[in-house]
Amino acid sequence: MLSDQKLVNDFLKTRSESAFRKLYQDKTPHLYQMALRLTSFNTFEAEELVQQMWILAVRKLDGFAWKSSLKTWLTGILINLNRDEIRKGVAKQKAAAAMEAAE
Repeated sequence: MLSDQKLVNDFLKTRSESAFRKLYQDKTPHLYQMALRLTSFNTFEAEELVQQMWILAVRKLDGFAWKSSLKTWLTGILINLNRDEIRKGVAKQKAAAAMEAAE
């Protein structure tokens, strides 16, 4: 098995699909399980959350400083994205309630 740094460096160097696929296949099973727990086992929301996490992670990967493990860093992104989704949902509910009360 390749080390996390090797996987990341290979991807950053080539930006190839095969390099990303290796990284994705190595990390996604754990991340998907975490996403399932975060979304109360809603498979659609978990898949969306993991996809959003990878999009954001790829954008920020070259700035990853290796002060934690890659798994920890990716999990943190996943958790923060889930928190953002929860906040958005609460804000939408409050806005809908306010509009309903105004009618």
